[in-house]
Amino acid sequence: MTSLACPCDVMAAIRKRIDSICAEASDNVQVALHGELLALIADLADRHAAKPELARDLLHALRDARAFDRLHVAATDMAARGLVCPFSNRMKVQALVELERYDEALREIHQARAAYPEDKGEQVELAGLEGRIFKQRFVASVGANAPDAAALRYSMTAYMKGWSLSGGHQAWLGVNLAALWHRARSDRFIEGADGDLEALAKQVLAAAAREKEADPEDPWPDASLGEAALALGDYEFALASYRAFASRDAVDAFAVASAHRQLTEIWQIHDQPVNDLVQHLYDQITGLLMRLPNGRIDFGGRDLSGVAGRLSGVQEDDGYEGLWGSRPVPLQWAKRMIEIGNCVGRIERRGGMGEAAGTGFIIRADLLSPEWSDYGQVLVTNEHVVGRRDDATLTPEQTAVRFSQVNPQEQMSVGPVLWCSDREHHDVTIFRMDHVPDSVGKFGEIAPLSSLSDGAGGNFSGVTVIGHPAGSERLHLGVENLHVEDMERDRPAGEPERVWYRCPTMKGNSGSPALSWRQLEVTAVHHREIKARGCNEGISLDSIRRAIARSKA
Repeated sequence: MTSLACPCDVMAAIRKRIDSICAEASDNVQVALHGELLALIADLADRHAAKPELARDLLHALRDARAFDRLHVAATDMAARGLVCPFSNRMKVQALVELERYDEALREIHQARAAYPEDKGEQVELAGLEGRIFKQRFVASVGANAPDAAALRYSMTAYMKGWSLSGGHQAWLGVNLAALWHRARSDRFIEGADGDLEALAKQVLAAAAREKEADPEDPWPDASLGEAALALGDYEFALASYRAFASRDAVDAFAVASAHRQLTEIWQIHDQPVNDLVQHLYDQITGLLMRLPNGRIDFGGRDLSGVAGRLSGVQEDDGYEGLWGSRPVPLQWAKRMIEIGNCVGRIERRGGMGEAAGTGFIIRADLLSPEWSDYGQVLVTNEHVVGRRDDATLTPEQTAVRFSQVNPQEQMSVGPVLWCSDREHHDVTIFRMDHVPDSVGKFGEIAPLSSLSDGAGGNFSGVTVIGHPAGSERLHLGVENLHVEDMERDRPAGEPERVWYRCPTMKGNSGSPALSWRQLEVTAVHHREIKARGCNEGISLDSIRRAIARSKA
């Protein structure tokens, strides 16, 4: 490799490339160009003896930008080169966890434990990552109405192992254990979870106080102090600690997202705030995450409604704006999203105990076919969610829908199927709805795919998907990575038009409406992931309308 005359110039050039790659990650412009990333790592490997911290800085920057796909690429290549190991290996595991590739992450953890048996610090970190995996599995199981007590127990055991190995000195391990212990005890998920939680919380307070004294600029100890205070019921101290956490110059989207996730998923403050202090605490962390670069939140319906409601005292002409997914939007946008959420429902097995199959939404019938004008409103979902084929999740006769924003207790029946197109084409089933309460609402217009483009083949606007990922009872809005990759144009009559986007979805989002980000116009029906393209795919509602007309000709 050709060297620059001055080593300082070489390091400055590498630093500039790191900053450039991470700035691109921060803007969510496109998926990493792996060649450029790997070329940079090759440079770092050549300079490793002189500046190993540059390699660590790259991994830290990708993590802090929440560019986890790129982090996985970079950390995997560094680990293969033996560059900044075992740190690079651990960051590979971190990326896999954030990408929800839990089985792969567990295999990497087991291999790392065998590779670094004498490295106590690494064993502590690996225990924490294992705890995180089983914590997320527990959270997912609760969202699917099938709480996995074993996953909760495994998570607590892993955090306890890490906490013990650290000698009670790493507060983040102890506070995760305390939070899960509190959840297990309050919801009775584990028998015998009535041990001395107060003693553990006090130990965590002491450990976090020591960490804060050692590094006053580090935001993490304040978050640990706040969470330990929640376990002790000291809400004033919790609020003060989280305020200190939010005010740190070093706080970034990764740290705030971690705190917000813990408050949402484990403490469930969005669903059952203890008092006004705790609600204010949650709103402050939510607001901070909305303002930070790369700050992204998947808002459940109650979260969105609650935040908008508590901000409703601000007059529209005051120009109040909140940052959603690093994009400023007016308060009116949030209110409109709540209205939209009312007409999006969870597709379930009729008469079942909350067995979810996917998502569906209500739209004016005449928008899809003038011949349906007497029907009022119809329900749209995917054919692979509800269809006549044996591999469909439900048959039409088995199907019901629940609108969680309107009445989460009521399971509504659907009428007969008006039109269906198999999954290889439009992947849509449309039901007649004989009676829909006014409170449910409906989409009143359809935007063609062309509304997402400037007409010049580029400069796409964003797309968001609202639905019930993983069968969650609560409605979720994707606000991360809204980038539209491409779309089909000028398809033959009756053929589906497709749009490809990166807004994240999960099983359960099938049948969700895909909306233009700014105007919140329904544009497409989400139907699947396209792994080869690294993105998701929706079918244009406009092309579905044309196909219906063609089938009746």
